[in-house]
Amino acid sequence: MTEKPKPEDRVCSEVSVIRAFGFWSLFRISCFGFRASLRGVIPFLVLLIAFLSAGRSRMLHDPGTLWHTVVGERILATGELPLCDTFTFTRQGRPWIAQQWLTECLMALLHRIGGLDALLLLAAALLAATFAMLYRRMARAGISPPFAAILVALAIAASSHHFHARPHLLTIALSACVYAMLVDIDAGRRSAMHLWRLVPIFVLWTSSHGGAMGGLFTLMLAAGAWTVSQVIGRIRASSPSVAEHSVLSPQFSVLVLVFVLVLCLLAPLANPYGIALPRVWMSLMASDLLPRIIQEHAPPSPASSEFWMYTLLVGAYLAALATTGVRRIRLIWLLPLAWAVLGYTRIRHGPIFAVMAPIALAGMLPHARLFRGLALAGGGIATAPADVPLNTAPKRRFISSRLVVGIVLVAALGFQHAGVRIPLIGAGWAIQDPGWWPVDALPALRDALRRRDRPVRILNDMLFGGFLVYHCPEARIAFDDRCELFGDAGLREYVALQNDAKRLREWLAKHEVDVALVRTGSSLDRRLRAMDGWVIEHEDATSTLLVREAGGLTPSVRMQQPIDISNNVNLLCSGKGVPPRATRAMHPSGAKAIAGGVSPRFDAK
Repeated sequence: MTEKPKPEDRVCSEVSVIRAFGFWSLFRISCFGFRASLRGVIPFLVLLIAFLSAGRSRMLHDPGTLWHTVVGERILATGELPLCDTFTFTRQGRPWIAQQWLTECLMALLHRIGGLDALLLLAAALLAATFAMLYRRMARAGISPPFAAILVALAIAASSHHFHARPHLLTIALSACVYAMLVDIDAGRRSAMHLWRLVPIFVLWTSSHGGAMGGLFTLMLAAGAWTVSQVIGRIRASSPSVAEHSVLSPQFSVLVLVFVLVLCLLAPLANPYGIALPRVWMSLMASDLLPRIIQEHAPPSPASSEFWMYTLLVGAYLAALATTGVRRIRLIWLLPLAWAVLGYTRIRHGPIFAVMAPIALAGMLPHARLFRGLALAGGGIATAPADVPLNTAPKRRFISSRLVVGIVLVAALGFQHAGVRIPLIGAGWAIQDPGWWPVDALPALRDALRRRDRPVRILNDMLFGGFLVYHCPEARIAFDDRCELFGDAGLREYVALQNDAKRLREWLAKHEVDVALVRTGSSLDRRLRAMDGWVIEHEDATSTLLVREAGGLTPSVRMQQPIDISNNVNLLCSGKGVPPRATRAMHPSGAKAIAGGVSPRFDAK
């Protein structure tokens, strides 16, 4: 005869069943949440892989990548912010402030973790997150994934010339985020009280990059648009052309808006350098010589592919604006128009329009007559009716997409710190392009530095300044791309040295320069070759290293020997053998395409 189960045993059994069912449900919910999060993070991962693949060396083609990192390392090591120049002998001791000290410290911390691999990873992740956000906004507006992907790809192509691991990327990302916030507030998807968040954003932005001035310009345009809308609404309260939602309300009046705007305008003063920091920004913008020397400050050239991609994006934006009914246009959608014009005056303004235009397009396209017509005709550019509210808030997932992204990035940094060589995210992926930087000249340069019993002064191509600051900190360079340090007078001197052989000879004697690292084929290279007493220690297709040595073989004798630059052959003047090739996976940096040795614009004939 079987024994009846005791009541307490029955309770324990039921608890076990409930517990097992709970764990099973939690597992199922977790799996569903992970799959949903993975779907949300796919655009980010695709873009991350694309940027890491295409930008392995190209995203490190900017001299700022290296010297920004060195400045951050010195700040972390000393605990003090720099107040004067310590890199050059031409401006040594002169006042200079680290405008982007906050980003430079972040770059230095990342460099300590994974070297330039970590810097490349962060730059690619920041770009991927920015453009993935643009894709999601358009997808939630009812634009089909293929058409949204085309618009995002066009925005990437129009701004790709600025994709370098340097603080300017933060301005590109923050410009998109701030404008997206303003559009959401204008549409009523966010409360106007969110504008208070802009105050700390601009405080941090100020110490990260001078692009905060552009963000303030965008905010002032938005405030003006809201004020105009409020005035029009009072004059024509019953007009359907007036937006249904008004940002200004009894809870958030014009006075409150002005107060927030004033706080944001005062945010640039909340930095360790005080008023000196905004003064540097204004001096750079006021320079009339800078656009003729530094390519990113110059107007875009019609000969570049980026110019036509940018023009195509401007055309798409204007077409959407023109086909959107006047009664439906919101003034906030007109803000990118100002940046579109500025993008034709300076190359560096183009990426700001490129990230703002898709946000405006996400709002305009559902109301554009051409878009609605194609959607009704089955044109394949819409996935939902155009009347679906734009960017409706997505449902909360059990596992956030941000958590998945964080896991990927932390794992990648762990691989890099441990030296695990994995394609894309592991150690050794970032390389310094020997076709852009004087990587192969490093062994001969270091040997020349060791042979001297005093601090060496190097005449360098301006583009090589950050490279030398990073790789040869014991030497002092002549020029780099810190234009606020050199000013117009220093930039003119750099140009004059390339075009005047007599002035170059006097300048070399005055500063007691005995080492030169210049771009092969540049005017500096040609003039130094023609001077007696300078010996070619190394030469390849990228750079030429010349050393002043008494009694050495003169350049005129050296030039009688055949030179095969096309095969990148290392040359010696002493006949002691070819120096070992430098490691190619050292450290990368930038591509401002600085004129002088690079651009024929200032190359002497």
